[in-house]
Order: sequence, then structure tokens, then C-alpha cells
Amino acid sequence: MQRMKLAAVAVACAMTCVSDASGRGVEVPVVVEDPGIYTEVVAMLEQEAAGQLTRHLQKAGKLRQVSVSIRLDVSKRSMTINFGPGYLPGPEGSYDELFLQPMASSLRFFAEKSGLEVNDIHFLFEGRALEDYYPEDLSVPMRSGRKSAHSSALVSSSHGYISLHPSREWKFQRPASLGLQEDTLSPVYGDELQALIEQRSGLVVHRARSRSNELHPESNLPWEHMSSRYHLKALFPERADMWNEFPIPR
Repeated sequence: MQRMKLAAVAVACAMTCVSDASGRGVEVPVVVEDPGIYTEVVAMLEQEAAGQLTRHLQKAGKLRQVSVSIRLDVSKRSMTINFGPGYLPGPEGSYDELFLQPMASSLRFFAEKSGLEVNDIHFLFEGRALEDYYPEDLSVPMRSGRKSAHSSALVSSSHGYISLHPSREWKFQRPASLGLQEDTLSPVYGDELQALIEQRSGLVVHRARSRSNELHPESNLPWEHMSSRYHLKALFPERADMWNEFPIPR
């Protein structure tokens, strides 16, 4: 029932139709600026998260109700989920990763169906991150005093849009399993990896895929959603051996 309500809110947020460079009609989700609808989406997401947590605790033999609040930052495309008193996962249960990650996936799915694009999801427990409760286990190590033998690193996040042959249709390389599009999710993990490399090693980090929100001229799709071959083509147009090689038969 709750998920039907979430779907109804998603329909209320609607879709808009725009034309791309080829004149095709493309449906693009937009965030309705009606604060009432926005508030309702957040309230529904909070109810969904609270329900999932209650069922999770009941399976563990714990009968308790824990408050859940959610904050969406549309400009940063992020969601912060804050659990109230009564729930703090610990190392004995791998910090409840097998519960929290599917929860994040389902909430991202419902938010995006409502026109609210979400890349980053952060969990807080009474306003604090798990790293604050378990600093010895989870805090990021200090930058190493040893100087790396290398000056730069490459982070290559997988997949992205490609132009299919012979139709020339632009498609993601991976199916959207469980409502998740790996092609758009993997660069977010690349951002985390880049930050860790820069923090721990001080290396200059290059990215195989662009993180720009500007439109790729050939497809009229965001650069950040394009495959690495198109980013490399833009950077090194003369190096077709890098971005236009056929697979090597084995």
C-alpha cells in the first residue's frame, strides 16, 4: 500500500517532453516546484524507510519503533537519512550493510521516479555518521608520509551510453536491475575513490569518464552519462587507437 502511494506521488510529479538534437521527443523527469508535493514525497520516503527498519528489527527479535527523517538536497543530488534513538548498527553485524544498502537503493528508486535525481545517500544515527561512533574501525587513515613513486592515477568507472550499430541509437550498456542503473551509479563510487586517493596519497587523479553536466554534442545527453570512449575521443581526437579499437580476439 505504501509503495502504491509513492507511485501515485511520482505520477503527480509528472514528466515533460523536450526535443533533442535529432528532433525526437524525449521524456525527461522534472522536479515540480510545488512545495506541497515535495513535502509529500519526503514524508512518503520517511514512512517507507521507517517501515523497512521496523520490519528489519522485528526479524532480529527487537520490537521497537525508531524515527526516521530524510533531507533531500536537490542541488547536490543527495539524500541524508537520519535514524533516531534506538538504532545503531555495529561491527558485529557488519554495520548492517546488507540492510542499509538495499534500503538506499529502494529510496533512490522512489525518489527518482518522483523526478528527484539522487546520486549520493548518507546515513546518520542521531545526527552523527558511523565513523564518529567507531573511529578506530571506520575513520579514513591519515595521509601516508611516504611519497608515492607515481604522480597521478586514473579512475575508470564502467559503462555509460554508447551508440549502437547500425541503428545509431544511444543506449546504456547495462540493464537497470532492481531499478538501479549501474552506468550512472558507478561514477559516484568513482568520486569517492578519487577523494580517498587524493586524501591518502596526494596524487593527481584523472577520470576516464567525464563528470560534466553539459551535453555531449553528438547524443545531446549529459557528458557524465557517456561512455569513456567519447571522453577520450574529445581529449585525444588523434588517438583513435585509444577509443576506437576493435576487441582483440582470443
